Amino acid sequence: MAKPSQTARFITSQDDKVGSISIGKYLAILSTHPPGLLRERHTHDETHLIIVRSGKMSFKVDGHVQEVGPGDIVLIPPGVHHSSEVLCESPSSVMCLVLI
Repeated sequence: MAKPSQTARFITSQDDKVGSISIGKYLAILSTHPPGLLRERHTHDETHLIIVRSGKMSFKVDGHVQEVGPGDIVLIPPGVHHSSEVLCESPSSVMCLVLI
């Protein structure tokens, strides 16, 4: 019996689209944050895995502060307080995978 075909889409740094797509148990969200954006301390009910695609940001997760850039990954467990800030003078782009 033949396996059903599957198609993968890879998002590259040249993509400028913002949006989301469900992938099984995950929601993939591509977003761009303007320079200086500050996301105040908050929590989520789901695990968030954030992959920085461009720019420079600072994340504070459960009291620990870390500056991140392209290729860095931030893991935010459910219920953990966190905040973020864009540190560069250009927009920062991230891919956020949410376990739903």
